[in-house]
Amino acid sequence: MLTPAPGRVIVEKVVKKQEEGGLLIPDSIDKKYYEAKIVSLGENTGSFLRKDDLVLVHRLAGVEVKHENKDFIIIKPEEILAVVNFASM
Repeated sequence: MLTPAPGRVIVEKVVKKQEEGGLLIPDSIDKKYYEAKIVSLGENTGSFLRKDDLVLVHRLAGVEVKHENKDFIIIKPEEILAVVNFASM
């Protein structure tokens, strides 16, 4: 598993697809943000964020990385626009 540097958060996009007239259209194609699940937190990322929180992130934020055949995005906490659903403690 990846461990982020201090002040960084690793998220994984939550992929949702819509079906329109028999065509599958990615949910993120027309949005300026995407939903993501927090996978890992570095030190000094703020006390309000927790692993497994569902958050909204600007679509151009962060750096995309591939690790163990999975796609992740490493972002700064300030690039998180909102928390959609807090993970249970």
